[in-house]
Amino acid sequence: MAKILLAWEMGGGYGHIDTVHQIGAGLRAAGHDIVYALKDLSRASVRAGGREAPVFAAPTALPTSGSDGAARSLSYADVLQRSGYRDPRGLGGLLRGWLWLFDAVAPDLVVCDHAPTAQLASRIAGVRCMAEGTGFCIPPPADPLPTIQPWAQVTAADLGRIDREVLDAVNAAVARFGGAPLDRLADLFDPQADILCTFPELDHYEGRADAEYAGAISSGSDVTDPPWADSPRPRVFAYLSPQYKGFEDAVAGLARAGLPTLLHAGGAAADAVRSRAGPSLRLSPQPVDMDWAMGHADLVVCNGGHGTASDALRAGLPLLILPGHLEQALLTYRLAQQGLAAVVDHRNVAPSMARGVRGLAADAGYRERAQGFAAQYGDHTSAVATAAIVDRCQAVLARPVAGGA
Repeated sequence: MAKILLAWEMGGGYGHIDTVHQIGAGLRAAGHDIVYALKDLSRASVRAGGREAPVFAAPTALPTSGSDGAARSLSYADVLQRSGYRDPRGLGGLLRGWLWLFDAVAPDLVVCDHAPTAQLASRIAGVRCMAEGTGFCIPPPADPLPTIQPWAQVTAADLGRIDREVLDAVNAAVARFGGAPLDRLADLFDPQADILCTFPELDHYEGRADAEYAGAISSGSDVTDPPWADSPRPRVFAYLSPQYKGFEDAVAGLARAGLPTLLHAGGAAADAVRSRAGPSLRLSPQPVDMDWAMGHADLVVCNGGHGTASDALRAGLPLLILPGHLEQALLTYRLAQQGLAAVVDHRNVAPSMARGVRGLAADAGYRERAQGFAAQYGDHTSAVATAAIVDRCQAVLARPVAGGA
């Protein structure tokens, strides 16, 4: 039996915590001892194998004042730079936090879900490490790292400059702990160990070579199914974040479309929904069982989160997307390129949403392409993906331990 630390450091939403929860349960079933280090302790009551697992707070960088996060980032290196990798001293503090955590837990393996600093600390400590996650979290091993704005004019010189700046900060921080420098920023990842929790069509990076795709892990829910299945067809399931600045206009557009719609949004959005909604629109402030929702909907509206997009396409449902941040915009771009999603015009949200919902409901082309995706991946389950990741963990555990600092 090995002790395995499951680490989540960056990103938000349900997807990360649900993914590490399911992987932890799979590893526990395989006989391993599980410990969690999580960015968000408000959802820290995770269980593996039927009993409570130890949970620590993950060392994470605080948002900088006035920062727009990754909104203007040109590459994953840029995302890192805006997440604590600009200053070697600050990054050194994060590394020290992870190294102390490793000392306390003494893991045989660290499994990283968007946890790049845990990966870097593992190199210093000589602890086995692997990453799992969507394509966004595990960029291709290119030098420099590729752009995450393929629709923009981003030069190789710009990408190289950002990589060098981050690499210099990383190596300066690593040197404080006696660690070996990285030759290139892409060396933060290990293509022989890392595994992608997605499908090639939903990979944020097009044309990735020599990657292993485990498939997506879906979010679960114990919430009772809302009374919606008796509504006339076509039915719309919408999952939108109230934090997006166009949320109220999106709700108005859904109501204007006039189709029976179930909207999941956080509880704080209830007043906005009530003030904008019409008789066809119902609100579920609590998470909805996604399998149930996809089984009763005819099309899906979302912000472009990977989990919701994957669930919809595996159910053969057309997608209408209003991306809320850059990661979602990149996935939306990839899906739109393949004819798997239509996109709401962020400059004129309400009318574009209404037209998009009605148009998508009548568009046979989008439905046929979504059903083609479902025919290819419809038999995939979260259990299949989890088993592939557990197998990869076992393989990495069998490797010799690399020398640390």
